[in-house]
Amino acid sequence: VYAREEFRLLEKSAADIRRTVEASGLPFHGICVGDLISGDHSFYPEYNSVMAKTGIGFRNAMGNHDNDPYYAGDFQAEAAYKKYLGPTYYSFNLGKVHYIALDNNVYINNGASVGTSGDRSFGNYLTQIELDWLKKDLALVSKNTPVVVGLHCPVFGFNSSLEITNAMNSLADNENLIGCFEGFSDVHILTGHTHDTHNTVYSASIMEHNTPAVCATWWW
Repeated sequence: VYAREEFRLLEKSAADIRRTVEASGLPFHGICVGDLISGDHSFYPEYNSVMAKTGIGFRNAMGNHDNDPYYAGDFQAEAAYKKYLGPTYYSFNLGKVHYIALDNNVYINNGASVGTSGDRSFGNYLTQIELDWLKKDLALVSKNTPVVVGLHCPVFGFNSSLEITNAMNSLADNENLIGCFEGFSDVHILTGHTHDTHNTVYSASIMEHNTPAVCATWWW
C-alpha cells in the first residue's frame, strides 16, 4: 500500500516535468541517480510506467535502497533492478556528451535471508571490476569530450571550514575513481543520497552536483 501511494505522488512530479518540457520547446532527457524503490522491489514496472508519463527518456543509476533487503551480498540483491532496469553501470553518447552511470554502493546487508531483512549495510566504492570497465570505456573517449557521470553516493564532502573531504569508504577509493578522469577537461558528477544540496568544485575540470530527491524524504 505504501509503495502504491508513493507512485501516486510521483505521478504529480512526472506531470510537472512533462509540462515544463512541453512549455520549453527544447529537447530533454533525464537521469535518476538512485533510490528509485524502497521496500517492495516488485514495483519496478510501476516505476517505469510512471516515469514514462514525463514524456522524456530517463536512464537510471542504482541507489542503496534499490538493493533487495532480503538478500545478503551485492549480486543477488541487484537482481530485481537488473531485471527491470538493466545493468548497474553503462555508458552512452548523446549529442556531443559522453554519459556514464556507475554503481558505487556495494551491498553487504548482514543477517538477510528470504523473508528477513538484513541490516542494509553497504560500502561506498567501485569494485575493481567496475573500475577496470570504466578505464576501458574512457579510453575510447576524447579527452576534450564533456563527460557526465551519474552515481548515487557522493564522491566528495566538506567539513565545517568548507574544505573538500572524501565521502567514499577510503581516500584510495576516491583516488581510484577520480584518477580515471585524469586529462579530461570537463567532467560533471551527479549524485544523490544525502537529501541535501551542495556543489563541489574539485578542480578546474571536475565538479560534483549533489542534489536532493524529488520527494524530499521519500514522500513521508
